[in-house]
Amino acid sequence: LTLGVLRDYLPMIRELDLRTPPRWDPPRAAPEPPLSDSPKPLPARANREQYQLYYGYFHAHTSLSDGVGEPKHAYSMARDEIGLDFFAVTDHACLIAFWPWDRKWSRTRRTADKFNKDGQFVALAGFEWSSPTLGHVNVLGTRSFTTVVSSPTMSDLYAWIAKHPDAVCRFNHPGYADKLKIEFEHFALSHKAIDQMVAMEQFNKQRGIQHFFRLGYKKGKRHLDEAIQRGWFVGVVGGQDNHKRNWGKRNDYRVGAWATSLTRKGILDAYRARRTFATEDGNLTLSFKANGAEMGSRLQPGALSFRVSLEDGNSEDFSRAQLYKRGELFKEWSLGSASETLTV
Repeated sequence: LTLGVLRDYLPMIRELDLRTPPRWDPPRAAPEPPLSDSPKPLPARANREQYQLYYGYFHAHTSLSDGVGEPKHAYSMARDEIGLDFFAVTDHACLIAFWPWDRKWSRTRRTADKFNKDGQFVALAGFEWSSPTLGHVNVLGTRSFTTVVSSPTMSDLYAWIAKHPDAVCRFNHPGYADKLKIEFEHFALSHKAIDQMVAMEQFNKQRGIQHFFRLGYKKGKRHLDEAIQRGWFVGVVGGQDNHKRNWGKRNDYRVGAWATSLTRKGILDAYRARRTFATEDGNLTLSFKANGAEMGSRLQPGALSFRVSLEDGNSEDFSRAQLYKRGELFKEWSLGSASETLTV
């Protein structure tokens, strides 16, 4: 608990009636939000600039929450031993807030500033809003943070995000905390935060993309499809969710980001524009264009021409590609080389 939280809750604490047993109403399962094919309430945007592809991820922990090692060890390993282009420490906010005199949040931000160098390595500090029943959300790009104590509901969190326009956020490991059937309120849409909830995690720790690709809150659905069909406009990312001294070393899982520059602004803009993809192969290149606009674009209705470019950095052959539309398999290709261009 931070001093600020204690101050905010002090009036309520003073009014507690300790002679009357408290009532506890167990949380109810969230009603299933309706699926919708209505247009997203976001303006059209076509990603047509010149981009470079960079690799990294934004989900890792240290001893400042429930991991091991200091932030400086995490940034150093990610940059110097693994060679990532971008990386963030995102410790659990509730544990960052614990013992506020340790100044964990400011320590992480100062460490990220020391490691960040334009054109060489993007180091960011973020936090993970963590609820045992509503799920986990990573937040990047802000000077302050919030916890499940001060923002206990999804509505509270979305309101906090909306008040911090620099916040870049994503749904982490969906399905992880759905025991009460209320995780993320099953993606009930918040218009306040729709532009800032930019992505969904599609790999986590050792759980690969196929793990998340086959799961959903509703039988036969996938979390990614459910969120999109309920009105969210989310790109695809992942995170190694490190809790041991293996930042970037755990596996070759990476996020590819098409950015205008290797800077904080460049990488965060790529996330905001949804120009990201998840890969279990650390040097796979994926470009997915519609009418010449790169992935993440929001285009006007009409005829679309898709061009998918695939390449593997160490000449491993692709065997198959699948294109999905509204959650259903739309087209499939049999492949046999390390560089492919597909059109629809």
